Amino acid sequence: MNTESKFIDVAVDSPVFSQYLYAVPESLRQEIDIGKRVLVPFGKKIITGYITAYSTKTQAFEIKEVIDVLDDKPLLSARMLDLCRWISRYYFAPLGLVIKSVLPAGINIKSLTVVKISGASGKGQAAGGSLLAPIKPRTFTGASGKAGHQGPRDGRVLTLEETGRGKQMAERGRRNADRGSKVGAGGLEPSTSRM
Repeated sequence: MNTESKFIDVAVDSPVFSQYLYAVPESLRQEIDIGKRVLVPFGKKIITGYITAYSTKTQAFEIKEVIDVLDDKPLLSARMLDLCRWISRYYFAPLGLVIKSVLPAGINIKSLTVVKISGASGKGQAAGGSLLAPIKPRTFTGASGKAGHQGPRDGRVLTLEETGRGKQMAERGRRNADRGSKVGAGGLEPSTSRM
């Protein structure tokens, strides 16, 4: 742990080959260590990055600050980080993605958009008082390019059997099975030939 360092090099979890210089706020300097994950601003997003080195160099332009440190202890030892660097050079792969691939899946923070239907104010409610109105039949253009075909008037979805396509697909499956295809109407069929 280097509490004197004001800057760190970060490999970001994106398909870019560069490491980026970030400033460490005074409040996070005690938590910074090589091999830990950090949340950093990257363009308009906030993404996960991996601390790869302490840095004393500064640049002429404004340097963005680390938002948060995600780990109590480093996830990568110095030896593992060296291996990740070697893999990155040998396979010409971005270091951030190499590090991500050696860590357990699902530990990185991802963005999540939450949509809420609000019924308390009356907005978004249909005339009958329900939150969602029934689906209205819509005109669409089919494969032939002709417009005008409509779905059922009551807004329900038709099954393959109701449209007549179920029988066509079953017949096609039987023809394929008769020709020796391994895929028939019932899905995969065992092959009778031996190698």
